[in-house]
Amino acid sequence: MKGIRSRFHLGTGIGVLCALLMLTGCARTVTNKSELLQMDIEVALRGPLSPSDYLVIAFSTTAPPITPSGSDQPYFPLPGQTMDTSLLRLNFPLETYYANYFSSWSDYILCQLGGPSFYTSGNTGFPATTTDNTSIAPDTTFQISHNFNASTSTLKMSFFIGDITGATAGNTLYITMMTTRHNGTAQGKSGYFQDILLTPIAIQLRAGQEIQKLPGQESIDERLPAASDIQAWRVSIF
Repeated sequence: MKGIRSRFHLGTGIGVLCALLMLTGCARTVTNKSELLQMDIEVALRGPLSPSDYLVIAFSTTAPPITPSGSDQPYFPLPGQTMDTSLLRLNFPLETYYANYFSSWSDYILCQLGGPSFYTSGNTGFPATTTDNTSIAPDTTFQISHNFNASTSTLKMSFFIGDITGATAGNTLYITMMTTRHNGTAQGKSGYFQDILLTPIAIQLRAGQEIQKLPGQESIDERLPAASDIQAWRVSIF
């Protein structure tokens, strides 16, 4: 009987330990709110996208992503996109774009007629010393649902915030949106910087948070192509 009791106590102990491990594992999964929270982004343009138009949404968890000013429209060689080096500014080589701008972007979404693509630095920003745009490839594991309504020129997308580098529930995520336009040939797919939000977005990553600008609250520039002019936007967490 002594041997039976010993085996019983041992078996009971192992069972309790396994149960505790299972509960602990479940708790980690359920409380990882960054993996559960989703972000919705909706952007209204003045006109429908064409094959030459891009909407670019850049992210950072440390500070607002840096971009050219709204009054400047330089050739803008986006990370991962083909480009024409002859169009770069004088004394402004590719690595200067990364040092000045893209090193402050942790990730960005490139929206076009064929659907969005996601590019990630895997860090707080793309390396400032980058000299080859083609060394950066889209992240094909990024899961995003999206829709473009041509009649209203509105793009909608939804994704898990945990897929954005460094995004953690309760912290702040900085976002900026801009448009670029290319001719699809000699310019490559980088094109020229067009429009940008008046003010970068800073949103706390908690369910129920929402920030938006209604039509008329963003500047409208009739000189821009209609598809390059951002008219309204909404960012929400749920």
